[in-house]
Amino acid sequence: MPSLQLLGENLNGRFGRIFNDVLYTFHPLLNPPETVLSKEEWQQDWQNDEFLESDTDMACVHSVPVFDAYHDRLVSVEKGALPGHARRSSGSSGT
Repeated sequence: MPSLQLLGENLNGRFGRIFNDVLYTFHPLLNPPETVLSKEEWQQDWQNDEFLESDTDMACVHSVPVFDAYHDRLVSVEKGALPGHARRSSGSSGT
């Protein structure tokens, strides 16, 4: 989930807070227990760099137009498309 801006200043009023709560409700249901974050850990301004040095093999960034809940639509196009963050590999070895 690169570039997610889940902090309070990005929430658009009451609907933004409700939408954030609903999203977090799914986090522990969709992830292995050992990877579940507390709401405080999960609710942050996620940066692209946090995924460059992780066990994540691939990430896909796309804009999620949730205009009514988040001021920047949840994933801003500008933040998700920062230059230098796209890495590609070729070949069947996976490297």
